[in-house]
This record gives sequence, C-alpha cells and structure tokens, in this order.
Amino acid sequence: MKTFFDPATAERLLRRLDLLQPDTRARWGRMSCPEMVCHLTDAFRGAMGESGELHHRWNLFDIPPFRRLFVFTLPWPHSLIPAPAAFRITPTETWAADLERLKTKMQQLRGLDHAPDSSWQVHPLLGHLTTREWGWLAYRHTDYHLRQFGA
Repeated sequence: MKTFFDPATAERLLRRLDLLQPDTRARWGRMSCPEMVCHLTDAFRGAMGESGELHHRWNLFDIPPFRRLFVFTLPWPHSLIPAPAAFRITPTETWAADLERLKTKMQQLRGLDHAPDSSWQVHPLLGHLTTREWGWLAYRHTDYHLRQFGA
C-alpha cells in the first residue's frame, strides 16, 4: 500500500500538483481546483492538529476490518461522501498562495513519519488513526483529488 511517508511517493504527489492550473476542470464533484487545493490543505492541517479539536462520531469505519477494506483497499467512489466541515475552512486566495500553502503543509506532514500513534489528531470521519494509517490516508486522499483534476 502506498504511503505519503515514502519520500519518493510524496515527491511524485508534489510534482503532480504542478500540473494543475486554477481553471483546471474537475472530472467529477463540485469543487473547483482552487477549492480542492484548500481542502487538501485543511486535511493536512487537521492531521497535524492545527484545526483545533476535531470531533468524531462512531460509525462503521471505527471497526478495523471495515476501515481497512473501505478506506484503504477498495476504490473510492466519486462524489459519494462530502468533505467534513473541518476540511472545508480555508478560503481560496491567489492560486500561487494556495498552492504554496498546500506544499508547505505536505512538507510538514512528511516530517512526522515516525510520530507516535497517540500524537495524531482524531479524524472527523475515521476516528483515531495510527501513523501508518495517516500515511496511507494522506496518499490516497491526495491522489484521489489529483486524479479528480486529471493530474
């Protein structure tokens, strides 16, 4: 399973960001490309605890086999699950500023590849994740949205 904490994998994701333009049209979903960049920034900020305390309500993803199957194994459907409100906070500014902010957060998260499992913020949908799971999720989530915009 690919992980964001693999340096080569993270570098490929960063390079794919450079293929985007503010007017790149989505293949699915309602977000614009700048909104998607801000959404990813919010997701990285949330993982690192920079969004304040996030709240989680019990759901099927709290059962480890379901989480592994549906979140980390099966393909993600297009536009099925809306982004949690905590990952839709940052307003768009300029394309250059939005993209630079995202890249900075991605670089900061890369430095946490050996963080203790207990140091991560709770995910609003998935609950408590291990460092390993955050690495998988950061990769899958970023890749999902890059593919959404053809990068």
